[in-house]
Amino acid sequence: MAGGRTGEGAGKVQNVPVQSIKTTGDTERTNGIDLSAAVNPVTVEVLNSRITDFSRDGITADGLKLTANIHDNIITGPAGATGPAQVPNGIVFRDKLSGSISHNTIKSLHYNVASSWRSTGIMGFANTVQPGIVIENNDVSDVDDAINPSNDFILRTNILHGNGSGVVLGMGAARNQITNNTITCNFLDGIKITGASNATLDGRHHSSRGNYQSSNRTYDNY
Repeated sequence: MAGGRTGEGAGKVQNVPVQSIKTTGDTERTNGIDLSAAVNPVTVEVLNSRITDFSRDGITADGLKLTANIHDNIITGPAGATGPAQVPNGIVFRDKLSGSISHNTIKSLHYNVASSWRSTGIMGFANTVQPGIVIENNDVSDVDDAINPSNDFILRTNILHGNGSGVVLGMGAARNQITNNTITCNFLDGIKITGASNATLDGRHHSSRGNYQSSNRTYDNY
């Protein structure tokens, strides 16, 4: 279920309010805005929209033929921690799409099952997006983890503050460029590299590799 959905269609989603799209007990996945394209090449722009109180993703985008440019939105998660049925996230890119994520404000995303999944402000899911997606000038606060990319993302000039971790490189995340971000007052780590939960076909677990970070202002992280 979604507040707004585009499937195989190009265009612009602008000035759209989506508020309190949930089921009782959060038993179903509910997305604020859902974008997809697997057949025809399309570009969709989402801007100046406010998305509040959902069970799964504020904005989710997927599909080999999709280019999604997400900018200047405000995404606010449900009040308090949620779960165990759904893990709320802000913006999620998956399944070989292209695009960009910029100038968004994302806040208040928490999952209430300890030592389990974590809510994420901006996520590149499962190493499936096209190389070179830019995540820039976003403000992410009060979420479990601010940004969790997969491979070949460019993270620059974001402000990541008051989260669990600022940037998490996990599930074998590789070749990400992390530059000129302000990463401050996060309760766990500024930039975290982990090899957990990224088993390959040979059954081995590999840590993230080939990532580059420079000129980040990282301080007062715990």
